[in-house]
Amino acid sequence: MNSNRLFFFLGLILFSLTVSGQQVKNAQYTLTGNIEGLVSKAGYAKGKNFTAGYIYLSGIVRNGAYTTDSAKLTDGRFVFTGNVDEPSMAYIFCMPGERNSPVILAMFLENSNISVTGKYSWDENSVKDPQIKGSAVQDEYTGLFENANNISGRTEIRKQYEIAMKKNDTAKLAALEKEGTTAMEKYTDYMRAYTSTHPASFVNLYLLSDYITPRRKWADGTGE
Repeated sequence: MNSNRLFFFLGLILFSLTVSGQQVKNAQYTLTGNIEGLVSKAGYAKGKNFTAGYIYLSGIVRNGAYTTDSAKLTDGRFVFTGNVDEPSMAYIFCMPGERNSPVILAMFLENSNISVTGKYSWDENSVKDPQIKGSAVQDEYTGLFENANNISGRTEIRKQYEIAMKKNDTAKLAALEKEGTTAMEKYTDYMRAYTSTHPASFVNLYLLSDYITPRRKWADGTGE
């Protein structure tokens, strides 16, 4: 995408954000979580102090600035309430018990009733099969990548690759790698087409931000 087209689409997006922000000025979000097996401890990582029994939410866009909130974590359950100027990518994180690095779950936050469920995996230090409901922007984001992977063939290639790995089928693996290159080109074309045809999408704004500036650091309260 050339620079003129990029800034044209950004202009449309920013106009949409202004109108949308005026419409939801007094709206709020309630983010309810239930992550089985998640327990937090006190610690320190990447400039962030962690308090035992608490979980954090960063990337909140409020009054034109990014901020971080905290909530009590009890038996994997937590609740965040507040408001955002506009939908944005936010990050739920804490320091799991006996781990030295935080577990992080990314999601779109907007002014609505949102629920997050899943199961904490100790081995991978991640939330397995997270289910995020109540955010239309998150649904769009998830659907975009699912469609891109399915249409390009990357989903099926990944399945076949796992099977070939278990069988140690080197010939099949080599063939799949070539197929993967073609699939990646189709995947990229799909994503580019989406950014061109959805200029007012908040998801589009997030994708285009990767072309302009590095992503923000989650630990200092400014995002990822």
